[in-house]
Amino acid sequence: MDERRSDLHLLGKLIREARPVWPLLGLIFALNLAEVPIALLLPYPIKLVVDDVVGTHPFPPILAAGLLVAVGLLQHLQGFASWILQSYAGERLVLRSRARLFQHAQRLSLAYHDRIGTADSLYRIHEDAVPAHYVAVSGLVPIVTSSCVLAGLLLVTAWIDGELAAIAMIVVPALIALTEYYRRRVRAGWAELRTLDASAISVVQEVLGALRVVKAFGREEHESERYAGRTQRAMRGQLRVIVGEATFGLLVALTLAVGTAVVLLVGVRHVRAGALSLGNLLLVMGYLAQLYKPVETSNATVRSALASAL
Repeated sequence: MDERRSDLHLLGKLIREARPVWPLLGLIFALNLAEVPIALLLPYPIKLVVDDVVGTHPFPPILAAGLLVAVGLLQHLQGFASWILQSYAGERLVLRSRARLFQHAQRLSLAYHDRIGTADSLYRIHEDAVPAHYVAVSGLVPIVTSSCVLAGLLLVTAWIDGELAAIAMIVVPALIALTEYYRRRVRAGWAELRTLDASAISVVQEVLGALRVVKAFGREEHESERYAGRTQRAMRGQLRVIVGEATFGLLVALTLAVGTAVVLLVGVRHVRAGALSLGNLLLVMGYLAQLYKPVETSNATVRSALASAL
């Protein structure tokens, strides 16, 4: 619980630091809300064609094809515009954070720099400025907009077939449990990785700062081995984080596959019973793929950013 409160405190701090781009974040949020109608329309042309072919709801296939192209184009335009705005806002935050960290480093005492070394300060200025971008722009805004998409898709799915919507949401508690377990592990992993990276950079800084002494005593080979050892430890830390993320992704994919399979089986039964048209079943399955997308989104980026913000 203390760790979660610490995460929330850091998250709030990073969001407050993003105050200069809040209007831009609002524009990004409004633009991303367009995902809701696009997500609802995306699988609809297929439903119209299927019901026209095997059902009793005639609809010109050429119109369905045109609608499919139009919605697909609209989706890509919305994604492109959102990406451009997010990149711009993120770069502004990174530059501002780096300038603030650089000013702070200059105000620190010489005793601090002698004790810690300049490599740690260098690493923090160039790497720890990135969390404000990931949390405020690439983390928080997509999470909020994805929640709106999730709500819209769930409501429409429930309107089409309430039982299928209920079954689709059964997997959510399992995903929440997986995410909570993963949250604790990835935070520790990213924090350890940051320390290992800074340690490797410190060797380079120390050697290049005293290169004459290193050459005078013939210590080149020793320092190269020391740097290789630090980088190997950092590499092993990176691999541990990657394996953890891959394992989490596998478990999430398996959970979602089971949920999708159950919805499909029940949906086929509803079609055979005449309670649901084949087109509506395909529509529900299309919504289900999008419904699970925001739920499936891992919080690895946010956890990495919070670890760097420590």
